[in-house]
Amino acid sequence: MAGYRERIFKDYQDTIAPELEMGTTEPGFHHEGYRERYLPHLPQAKDARIVDVGCGHGDLVEFLRKEGYSNAAGVDSSPQMVKLAKDKGLPVEQAEAVAYLRANAGRLDAVTAMDVLEHMHKDELIEFMDAVRAALKPGGVFLAHTVNADGLSWGRMRYIDLTHETAFTRYSLSQLFTVTGFTKFEFHATPPLRSAPRACFKRLIWKVYRLVASLYYHAEMGSGICHNDHILSASIVAKAVRP
Repeated sequence: MAGYRERIFKDYQDTIAPELEMGTTEPGFHHEGYRERYLPHLPQAKDARIVDVGCGHGDLVEFLRKEGYSNAAGVDSSPQMVKLAKDKGLPVEQAEAVAYLRANAGRLDAVTAMDVLEHMHKDELIEFMDAVRAALKPGGVFLAHTVNADGLSWGRMRYIDLTHETAFTRYSLSQLFTVTGFTKFEFHATPPLRSAPRACFKRLIWKVYRLVASLYYHAEMGSGICHNDHILSASIVAKAVRP
C-alpha cells in the first residue's frame, strides 16, 4: 500500500503542482496574500526563529526574509523542491518533518504548515502535532492553512489533489490541537484578498454568499445567524499556541 506518495511527490512540481494553481499568478500576488492572512499571526520579533514545514520551493520563507525575519527557514522532504529553494538562495533543508522537529526540540518560536495538514492520515496528524509542540518554545505559535470542510467548495479542495487525505472544520482542528496540548486557538476565513484584481466586486459577492449560507445553516441546524461566525471559505487559517 505504501509508495503512492513517493511516486507522486517525486516530480510533483513538474507533473501535478502547475495543474493545482488557482487564481492569479501575477508577481508578488502570493506575497500580498501572506501579508494579509499570515503575518498578523506570527511573532513580531524579527529575530524569531520560524520554520515553514513542507515549504516547497520556499515562497513563504522568501516572503518572511524580505519582511525582515532573518531566522526564517524551511524544510521539505522533496529533493526537487529543496533544490528550487536553494537555487533562490533560501535556507531550506531536505528532511522529514517529524524528524526535523524532534531534532529542534524547544528551539523554535513559530512553525508554519501551509497546505500540509490535509496530506496526512489521522495518526500522522497526531504524531506531527506532538513534534510541533515539542519543537516550540513555551508561548510558541503554530500557524496552518488547510482545507475547510465547512466551505462551499470544500469538496473540490479536498479532492483536487490525490495526495489529500482529509479536510477540517474549526471544531476538528480544535480537537487536534487540544489532544496534542495546544491552547488559545484562533480560526480565520480566507475571503478574497483586498489586493486581488476586482477585489471590491469579489468581496461583495463573498458577503452575499456568507449571508445566504448563514441563513441556510440557521434553517437546517438552528445556528445563530446573529453571531455570523461561520467560516465558509474554501480554506481556513488556524493558529494555536504552546502553553
